[in-house]
Amino acid sequence: MTISTWRSCIIATATTAVAVGAFLGGCGSTATSSGSSQKGDSCASSFDCADGLACIENVCGGTTVTPEDGGQTQTDGGGKQDTGTTPPGKDGGKDSAPASDTGTGPETATSAGLSALGERCGTTTDCASGLVCINTEEALGGICDLESFGLKPSAGAICGGQCVADTDCYELPVGNPTGYTACADLLAGGLAPSYTATCGTAVETDPVSQDCFFYKTYCLTTSKSWTCNTSNECTFTAACIPDNDNDGIGGCATKTRTGETPVNGVTCDATAKKCVPGTVATTPICKTAADCATNVVTPADTPASVVCTGTECTCFESNCYLKCNNDLDCAAGLTCNATSHLCQEAAGCSSDADCAFQLGNVKATCGKSGTCGIACTNDHDCSPSSGANLLVRNALGAFSGDVCDTGTGLCEPVNGCTPATTPDPTCQPVGMVPTFCVKPTTVAAITAVHSAITSP
Repeated sequence: MTISTWRSCIIATATTAVAVGAFLGGCGSTATSSGSSQKGDSCASSFDCADGLACIENVCGGTTVTPEDGGQTQTDGGGKQDTGTTPPGKDGGKDSAPASDTGTGPETATSAGLSALGERCGTTTDCASGLVCINTEEALGGICDLESFGLKPSAGAICGGQCVADTDCYELPVGNPTGYTACADLLAGGLAPSYTATCGTAVETDPVSQDCFFYKTYCLTTSKSWTCNTSNECTFTAACIPDNDNDGIGGCATKTRTGETPVNGVTCDATAKKCVPGTVATTPICKTAADCATNVVTPADTPASVVCTGTECTCFESNCYLKCNNDLDCAAGLTCNATSHLCQEAAGCSSDADCAFQLGNVKATCGKSGTCGIACTNDHDCSPSSGANLLVRNALGAFSGDVCDTGTGLCEPVNGCTPATTPDPTCQPVGMVPTFCVKPTTVAAITAVHSAITSP
């Protein structure tokens, strides 16, 4: 039986509730016809069909053929022959597709009887060009699916950038307290007859102070109020008057064009008289290692019963830590830094084994950049394609958004966004405001430090 007939039998069995006997009879199309069923009538075997017809997928159709190759020629229900080999012709015996088979994509089966997209297969050699046989862990075998998804990894590009240039930051935030959504409306309404005339003499306590501040801050690019930083965020860097109220004359802006507020807020630096990101107030435990000994301070990440004595502690970022001399002084998985004498986590990875444990996947590998990833040679190593799911319901699972980056040999995400100087319409807006597709800034990893678990 050729692969075409095998495939037809398998599909017929998988999609219709026929008896085993009917399956065996319906798939043997070389027997002599002797029945009365005409073309298009149902049948259990070719014996049910009239002379010259074969029972294919439980329907009488095509014509039975008794070839010289010992009866291996079959029909496909529509009359097209699948001989398994192409007889010699004008091309000297090379395979040639029949004139009616004009398909050029992987969805169209070839004249050699190869399976099309979504059809059953035993190995990839059973599938048409551009397809691979994917195991479905079913008794009926695999399914022919797309060999390549035709998508490129995003190379780290992400949605959500507030800006790519300083001028992008000049736009009234949605829901701002002035009640206006456009600079022209603010000028014509709250600041009539003109910004210069109304705000030239305005002071912090004036009723129009807030309107004047928002117009100057978000509408006048000449005010040089905003800077698009390396993280593609709008930062307010204008001059300010200490102790003046924010969002008013002499104060600082608390919202960006997307309506977001910095995590630590914004404040007016009393010395520089310039708006800067706010800081979280902290009380330092120490400034030098000597402070840890004289104040007998409990190290930041050690049990409360442990205190610093002598020179066994050091000061790091205003906290006291027990020093280490070697890796044996540190907890499992940490190493002792010979310079700082602090226990720290190893940065990135040093071997594939490290990544296999970190990601819980034996296909994980340690990349050139010292980061872990899933090794791949094709897109299917990273995710199902969902290409055959329309034909075979939920056969292979949903596309996860990852494809194989042939450059790195690792699975990388595809988010459909390409960095540009204009907002990307495919990016999810923030507070109804369009955002940019940007490449995130590479920030050096901050290595966490810990106290030693044994004193040197």
